[in-house]
Amino acid sequence: MALCVPVQVLSEQFEDVYALPRRNSSTRSGTGIVERFHRQLKVSLRARLAGTDWFHHLPLVLLGLRSVPREDSSVSASEALFGSPLVLPGEFLDTPELPSSEYLRKIQSILKNSTSVLPHHSLPATKPDQIPSSLANCSHVFIREDASKPPLSPLYRGPYLVLSKYPKYFLIEIGSKSDSVSVDRLCTL
Repeated sequence: MALCVPVQVLSEQFEDVYALPRRNSSTRSGTGIVERFHRQLKVSLRARLAGTDWFHHLPLVLLGLRSVPREDSSVSASEALFGSPLVLPGEFLDTPELPSSEYLRKIQSILKNSTSVLPHHSLPATKPDQIPSSLANCSHVFIREDASKPPLSPLYRGPYLVLSKYPKYFLIEIGSKSDSVSVDRLCTL
């Protein structure tokens, strides 16, 4: 005969044995963890350009989030749960690994040929009478949407043709009209 024990009794015994603090789900620390994960999830889905069909991208995004090592412990959530790292879809292929010197040369050549553009928020402050260097030579720009937008929608729209440049704003062709847009809302390709 099977012994039936209510789940609440088992969870209370588990907490007593392992001395886990009892938390209310509405505490600030619990809410902060949920909010941070929700923010990571939205950024990841937005990076995959998941629009209204975001639920099709959800399994792969969650797999990626759960397999990334944490900064403080360098162990991923899935590795902590299962005791070993997950085998991800890209790891199924049997491709020979490049020797370290050849791999290093390839990475160096890629980095040498690419131009890195800092995100808009981390660009150094420019003089007020000077056009930012990233926008100085561009012919087309993207415009940041500052209005309230539905979840997972793109943050920028464009590209739009630049008609003329001024230190504080650009004159941009949007459709058949020309409009002035603040330099702070512009981003290059």
